[in-house]
Formats: sequence, C-alpha cells, structure tokens
Amino acid sequence: MSITIKEIADKLQVSTATVSRSLRNDLLVHPETRARVNQMAVALGYQGRAGRGPSRRAGVHGRGAAQPDVRRPLIGIVLALRHVAQARQHGIYGHMLQGITAECDTQCVRNSLFMAPWTGGRLPAGEVDRLADKVAESQCDAVVVVGALPEEFIEALCRRLPVVVLSRRFDSLHADSALQDNVAAIAGLVGRLAALAHRRLAFVDDCNVSSMYLERYAGFVMGCEQFGIGVSDRHRVRTEDYIETAAGMRLDNNLIRRLIAEQNVTGFVCVNDKVALECLTAVEGFELAVPEHVSVTGFDNDRSNVSTETIGLVNLCTIDPNFIELGRCAVRLAVQRITFPATPPLRLSVAAAIIDGATTGPPRISLPEGFLATGSR
Repeated sequence: MSITIKEIADKLQVSTATVSRSLRNDLLVHPETRARVNQMAVALGYQGRAGRGPSRRAGVHGRGAAQPDVRRPLIGIVLALRHVAQARQHGIYGHMLQGITAECDTQCVRNSLFMAPWTGGRLPAGEVDRLADKVAESQCDAVVVVGALPEEFIEALCRRLPVVVLSRRFDSLHADSALQDNVAAIAGLVGRLAALAHRRLAFVDDCNVSSMYLERYAGFVMGCEQFGIGVSDRHRVRTEDYIETAAGMRLDNNLIRRLIAEQNVTGFVCVNDKVALECLTAVEGFELAVPEHVSVTGFDNDRSNVSTETIGLVNLCTIDPNFIELGRCAVRLAVQRITFPATPPLRLSVAAAIIDGATTGPPRISLPEGFLATGSR
C-alpha cells in the first residue's frame, strides 16, 4: 500500500499541511522541519502522487487517454569556468554544484549547465550579451550563477530572466542571493581566539579584492570590538602588501615577521585557506612552532588549490561555509522566484561552522631568542 502524507504527519506529529509544504521545500517552513519530513518520507518510501496512480481529476480525460504534459521548470547553471571538468578540481564549485543538482532532483526541476570562462577584468565587447542571450534562448525559467562573474554580465542576465547568485549580492540588481554568513563566521572565530586569551591579532587579506573578502574583514573588526581587542592591538595585511614574483603574487614574509616580532601579534586570521597555508609556510620558515608560538586560522574548508605536500603538513583550524547547502538554497530561491516572480529580491544566509584544527592554541609566553636576533638585523 502506498504511503500517504497523513501517515508521515502522524509519525512526526505535525499537520498534513506542514508535510505538504516541506515536501515542496517551502522556504517558510523551518529548515529542520523540512529535513525531518524529507528524511521520514525517504524512510517510509513515500513516492508522492506518482506512487498513488492517476488522480480522480484525471478521469475527465477518459480512461487510458493521454494526460496533458506539465513542463517541469528548467534552471540554468552558469559556471565561471572554461570546462566542467575544472569544477571537479575546484572544491568550492564542486560542492556548490553537488548541492544544486541534488536540490534540483528533490524539487523535480531540470537543469542545464553553461560555461562562462572569465579571467578577471571586463568581458570582451559583445561577449556579455552573447553569453546572456545563449542562456536566455535555452528557455530557462531561472538561472543560478556560480563564481565571480562580472556585474555587467549579471545585469545582462537579470534583463532576460530571474537570477540567483551564489555567495555574492548585488543590491542594485533585481537578483536573489544565497549567501554565506561571512561576518558572523569570522567574528565567531575571533571570539574563539579571544577565549584562548589572544589579545593581538592580524587579519590577512588575499592578493585579490572581493566583496566577500571585505565582509570577512568586517567580521574581524566586529569580533575584535565585541571581544575587547582594541584598535592598536589589531592589524591588517592588505592586498597591496603582496609581492609580485615570476610565479605570481605572494605574501610578504618580512611583514609577517615584523608583525610577530615588533607588534607581538599572536594570531593570524586569514581570509581563506590558501592564504592561511601561505602564512603557515612563512611562520614555519622562521622556525616558529604552530600553535605554540603563533595561531593561524583559515576560511572555506577547501584545499583544492593547495599542493598535496602542503595539505599533509597541517590540520588547519578553518570555517566551513557549507557550500552544499548554499547550492541547495540557490535552487529553492530559483523555484520561489519562478512561482512568485513579482516579489522583492530575497537574501538567504547559511550559517557556517568552525572546524577545529591543530593550528590554534593559547598565546605564546615568549619567542625563541634566535628569531628575535634574526629579526633585529
């Protein structure tokens, strides 16, 4: 016998309306409730109306008559990469795509992938409209944008169809956003270091500028204010402090050394994992121990752009933004936008989690004499 919505509701002691809305992933239902309902539905083998055969309304077409085809919505996924194979190597994009495709299956919507290679700067003349037209002509009902594509391209898409942007927001555009909570996450990480008695911290930027990174710095400032770390006790390694080399931009190790030796910085809060691992390499090059002499934290819980040798060296304390759930939220927003196209732009924020590692500990008591002697030369 087929499982019904009422049986699921009775098992969970909720209303049938709540079960129905949860199975449709209604954003007004609490995420935990949606998760419980979907888990119970899977456990009981619920198959929806398809598992119960044709509805009574279908009888008006006559027994055995062909039923009208209800077109399933089509969501386009615009990925800021040249080839889809790159997504498998890019941990963040790969997790986002995993969430997007999983939620498309849950929502019973189709998806189509579009590659939009971009290496920074402005897209070539005519390329913006050509790419946007290509997506629109595919008859997508909405589009999810993954990656740091330029604002003029997002604007061109918005003129043609509903848009959901992952991890970025554009207040001047009519686009929905599924966001990671950068500010609260970094502030919580500062709180974790403050609880260990760190009072002098430095925030380390990436060599690239991003609104997402600016939010993370804002979280660092907010955390310092919240946990009593004064202006004179917090420092910042900026994008312009990076050094250009034949191999690309790299962190200025001498600046890191001066912050430790002269400003007595005991902890480095890095804007992402790649920067954190660069910072760790610099600290270990000074023959300092982590976390005995210096604590280092990252963000993104992603090692895809780091060499295997480096990954094996450290169990990094970092932040997991839950990119899979971000991808799922983007699809829910797209479905919501298709159903209610006239609503104002929506912003959904996914809570992040601190991943404890071996790179944080109480602040040092002293520095090795050899380090101080080397730094004074």
